[in-house]
Order: sequence, then structure tokens, then C-alpha cells
Amino acid sequence: MYSLEASRIKEALKESKITMEHFGSTSVSGMIAKPVIDILLGIEEFPPKQDLIQKIIALGYQCLGESGVSGRYYFRNRVVEQNFNIAVVLVNGELWTSNLLLRDYLRLNTAEAKAYSELKQEILKSGTNRLIEYSEKNQTLLRIF
Repeated sequence: MYSLEASRIKEALKESKITMEHFGSTSVSGMIAKPVIDILLGIEEFPPKQDLIQKIIALGYQCLGESGVSGRYYFRNRVVEQNFNIAVVLVNGELWTSNLLLRDYLRLNTAEAKAYSELKQEILKSGTNRLIEYSEKNQTLLRIF
């Protein structure tokens, strides 16, 4: 599903300098994940230009701005069969690098991926269901690792 959506995004943004990666829980085999595919979209200048924002919106995404994470523009698509999130960040910046390092670490360390999955489930069991609150608690978990 990531590959299909990434192709659709690349086609729509073909005139823009972007780099894309699959990240988040769905990018780690065997990890417990929400039914949402996370796409990391790296751009050369931040914040994103209005033209890029409008092209992503035209694909059916809702722009939620930084949504509590400085240096990231957050988009979500909930109007198709599969749910998607796009995080637009500075390519090779801190958010780009840290997200990919975590993904790659969890891909190589299945026991850690399992432990992280269990901790994320605890967040959801505690009643957290808002994006900003979930993100804040998830960042606290990442500091534990």
C-alpha cells in the first residue's frame, strides 16, 4: 500500500524536489501498528511552499500544519480505503534522520520492536486518542529507548 501511494504522490509532485520513505510502525515487519501508513516526505527548504501544500491537498489530504511538532507539516488522508499520514520535514534534518534511524533500528532488532509495540499499546489503553497527546506520550517512550 505504501508503494502505491508513494507512486501517486511522486506523480503529483513530479516537479518538486522531494524524497520519500515509509516510516512508522507499518514500516517495521511484525510490529503492532494502527491501520495508518506513515510517509516521510523530505523537502530541501522548510517550511513547505504553498504550491506543494496545495498539491498534497489535491490528492485528498487534509493539512494540519505543524500539529505540535515544530519543523514538521502533518497531512492526513482518511477518505480512501487505506488511511495515510504524510510528515513533511527537511530532508536530512533532525526529524528526517531520527525517524529513519528509529525505523532502521527496529527493523534490525525484533525484540526491541516488540517491546516498543507493547509500550505504544499501553498509551492507547490509557485512553489517549488525540494526535498531539499521543505524539507527546510517544516521544516520552522514545526517550526510554
